[in-house]
Amino acid sequence: MKYYFTALCLVFVSLSSYAFSQNFTLKLQNVRFERLVQEIEKNSNYRFVYDPKEINSKATFSISVTNGGINSVLSQAFSKNQISYQVIGETIVVKNTPTTLGSVQQHIHGQVFNQDQEPLPNVSIRNKANNSNYLTDTEGKFSVNTKGNTTLVFSSIGYKTKEIQVTNVSELTVHLEADLGNLDEVVVIGYGTSSLRKNVGSVSSVTAKDIDKQPVMDPLAALQGRIAGLSISSNSGLPGGSFNVQLRGANSISNGNSPLYVIDGVPFSDNSMNQFNMANGTQSPLSIINPRDIERIDIMKDADATAIYGSRAANGVILITTKKGSSQGLAVDAGVNIGNSSAINKLKMLNTAQFLEIRREAFNNDGVTPNETNAPDLLVWDQQTDMNWQNALYGHKAAFNNMQLSFRGGSESIQYLFSGNYNQQGDVLPGDKNYKKGGALLNVSSQSASRRFKFTASANFNADKNNTVPADIAQYYNLPTNYNPYNPDGSYYWFGTSLQNPFASMDRTSISRTKSLLANTALSYQVWDGLEAKLNMGYNYNRMNQLQMLPEKGFNPLTSSGATANYAYSDYNSYIIEPQLNYSKQIKEHDFKVLLGGTWQQSISEGENLYGVGYPSDSQLENIRAASKVTVNNYNYADYRYQSFFGRISYGFKDRYLFNVSGRRDGSTRFGPKNRYGNFGSIGAAWVFTEEEFFKNQHILSFGKLRGSIGVTGNDQIGNYRFLDTWSAGFPYQNIAGLSPSRVFNPFYSWEENKKREIALDLGFLNDRFFLTTNYYNNRSDNQLIDIMLAPQTGFSSYLGNQPALVENSGWEFELNSTNIKKKDFVWSSSVNLTLPKNKLLKYPNLENSSSKNSYVIGESVRVVRGFQFTGVDPETGLAQFLDVNGDGKITEYTDFVTLGNLMPSFFGGISNSFSYKQIALSFLFQFVKQEGPSIAYGPQASHIGALSNMDVAVLDRWQKPGDITDVPRATATASNPAYTTYRDRYRYSSAAWDDASFIRLKNVAVSYDLSNWSQKINIRKMMVNFSAQNLFTWTSFRGLDPEMQGFDRAYVSQVNPFGAVRTSATPSIRTYTFGLQVSF
Repeated sequence: MKYYFTALCLVFVSLSSYAFSQNFTLKLQNVRFERLVQEIEKNSNYRFVYDPKEINSKATFSISVTNGGINSVLSQAFSKNQISYQVIGETIVVKNTPTTLGSVQQHIHGQVFNQDQEPLPNVSIRNKANNSNYLTDTEGKFSVNTKGNTTLVFSSIGYKTKEIQVTNVSELTVHLEADLGNLDEVVVIGYGTSSLRKNVGSVSSVTAKDIDKQPVMDPLAALQGRIAGLSISSNSGLPGGSFNVQLRGANSISNGNSPLYVIDGVPFSDNSMNQFNMANGTQSPLSIINPRDIERIDIMKDADATAIYGSRAANGVILITTKKGSSQGLAVDAGVNIGNSSAINKLKMLNTAQFLEIRREAFNNDGVTPNETNAPDLLVWDQQTDMNWQNALYGHKAAFNNMQLSFRGGSESIQYLFSGNYNQQGDVLPGDKNYKKGGALLNVSSQSASRRFKFTASANFNADKNNTVPADIAQYYNLPTNYNPYNPDGSYYWFGTSLQNPFASMDRTSISRTKSLLANTALSYQVWDGLEAKLNMGYNYNRMNQLQMLPEKGFNPLTSSGATANYAYSDYNSYIIEPQLNYSKQIKEHDFKVLLGGTWQQSISEGENLYGVGYPSDSQLENIRAASKVTVNNYNYADYRYQSFFGRISYGFKDRYLFNVSGRRDGSTRFGPKNRYGNFGSIGAAWVFTEEEFFKNQHILSFGKLRGSIGVTGNDQIGNYRFLDTWSAGFPYQNIAGLSPSRVFNPFYSWEENKKREIALDLGFLNDRFFLTTNYYNNRSDNQLIDIMLAPQTGFSSYLGNQPALVENSGWEFELNSTNIKKKDFVWSSSVNLTLPKNKLLKYPNLENSSSKNSYVIGESVRVVRGFQFTGVDPETGLAQFLDVNGDGKITEYTDFVTLGNLMPSFFGGISNSFSYKQIALSFLFQFVKQEGPSIAYGPQASHIGALSNMDVAVLDRWQKPGDITDVPRATATASNPAYTTYRDRYRYSSAAWDDASFIRLKNVAVSYDLSNWSQKINIRKMMVNFSAQNLFTWTSFRGLDPEMQGFDRAYVSQVNPFGAVRTSATPSIRTYTFGLQVSF
């Protein structure tokens, strides 16, 4: 017992002195205990206390530690021996301990680092004693409860798995060695987590590491080019603009094709809040979310991954997880990024001399003498003026500012994070217009002393203000080059009623203010080992207020009817409650998991749009009471309720054979009482064939998994109350408004169903240095909800009902991640993704007699565009010629239509590379898309050659005299000739105006330099400077402002009119450069 007395004395001595953190670089191989003690004491202030009789004299010890703490040294040295230790100050008490598990509850906490002494977040920790799992926080810290001695398994992607035997140790410092491949990274799945190794479904992820590099205001912009199967295209280059998002294609002919968004467990509505459009179109609902608050985004694709969400998951699921707190002391992170933006592209347009030459030629071709009314450019305006309208309208620089501040910390029982942000982004239009937003995020996690009860809560509040104009003035890019918008006295110049003055449009104002609150609370209690009861509660509130002021001075005096204004609001409140039971049990090599739960959700939306006229002056437009007349343009109210029961059973054997079965029964008020409920589910299986004995000695193929799934999900994105009969006001009699039926009652229509099938192969080569995932998917969506035509005698034109129309989306997805070089000071890694999608309408009964007969073609995409087939220009007349499909000698709509193209991409993807050398890091991302679309010569907004509108330089190759061989028709200036009518009615709706819209874009470049070695000398834990650029270069042959947007609304093609829904030209994507500084204390 004498060594216990000695230990006690040394403890008091050591506790009375100041203890410094002492790190070791020590390598010993198969040495005796005495040699181990000598080396440690020689290289530190630590002293050992032990009874030599308790130590096996023949035992040997090996360690290899670089800059590690004492716990790291001792844990490694004693991991294979029956020895326990305790570090008290600078005293190490060592004694022999049997390896059998005890029954005393033990609490272990510590921190995980990499080889460079950097904390490792999200490290997976498995306690072998009870098969419980933990994760390190953002500081690499962890806390584990166990009974007696155990073995902890630490694993993280990119690092070698490490097992540490723990014997009466309360604190651990763990260092993980870098590995070129690992499959134990945690991935988020529906209502749970899994790992890359054990996951059966198709899930792709993007983490904060890649999100934070990009100077974007919307999380969707951070995903472009990074995920196989996920197509995202911007609808406007102006701040707050919306995105078109499709995950594995368009499944519905007439209804919503957007994925389900879930933020911290709460479904988030992606429906537009706009009551009327602004210059950016409709505002993206997700633009309110701060991208730098996001920890990770997981994209769920196949039946196994999505069926647990039932009817809302037909188009996939996007899970967004925000950042969380830590279990240690207070840490403060601050960052600022500043920069500017500009439009990525400008067309090569005619200069004044070229433009006027074509105008004179056009009048000469028509045999018409120009006059001051039809040719002011030739006879009235200064012919030396050469206005570059693209520079004037969207060629301005826009400021970009982003500021972040966060506080995180806590203890073993409670962890917190509070962050705030402010963002400001100007637009490239003239004037002082901008988009501002700010917000705060609070995340709190707590647990009881026994670790059985856990509580988490989060609140994410954001607000924005978008100050812009009612319409995007980029549409006026083709105004005549010698048109001067100002009179000599500085007032606006107006020419008749045929030309707009875009600078007068800038006097019009459109302002939106949005507020959003997303709150979540989760309570869980471990009833007994393996059984957990959980309750999730969520709330989502969105409100948008809009004001549109159209002063009289912003309109042509010849057409103005006075100042007007619009006032609107939209409210959205959603509540969700989800009770759950989770049970897990491991019996030898059999792993069982069961999930049971239910969902109750209610969403109430309300909105109103008021229109005011008759204001005394432009200065009173903000005040609705100043209007002499106010009209209710629109009022809407909807109460949507949703309930379901769901479950999932997972089984694994030896981590080699994996099976999932999930099911869900949903009820939705969007359907009539006859078909309000639907059943959905999936079956998934995976075989890790490299775990078989015949693969054990395979060195090239380090991992192989074959997986597949089949299941059914649903779609209820059809709007509310559409099964009810409705009435509309109208047909007044003697000044008394009447009512007339507008929709027939149909209680029988039901869910669209999407049958999903997938087979996939995951392969890791050379210890997973190269990891390839290949997916083939086939989704068939039937029971389509379509407006079905009715006979006029019924009093209704159509009703909403189910049709056995069948849409197929199939394709191949490839993802390759590689670590090409891994050296001490230099790392190069790459990532490539490629998607080859196909969309096809397989069946549409009675299509030829439906209202869609001119919109769709069996065997082709549901996003086809139809029009005339251009066959060339007549060399003698210069007139455009077209294919006579039915051979009747006439060129007419519909009967002579052919398919011009498909708005779904042929393939798309991205290539990223990351390099790091000591403190310098560089990464870049290329996005590529193979697609087609309408050029600037397409649609009703396109001007004919020779019009009072400028054109791109392609018209220089036009027909000018008999015998010319060209594909560009003759110029024409007046409506009374065949050249004009041919262009107006056929050419601009033909294949001549259809173009290759493919592009390759350098989407992001990020460079950073770590100054932490210097900053720590001035008590700043971490400091980094960075440069980032977004949309840096674009390579394309597209004849338009931006191949990504194309000036074409792909969501409604072939429905508004047979040619597709064409919108006016939008401001192209924005190129942004930023410089930033991040510091941590």
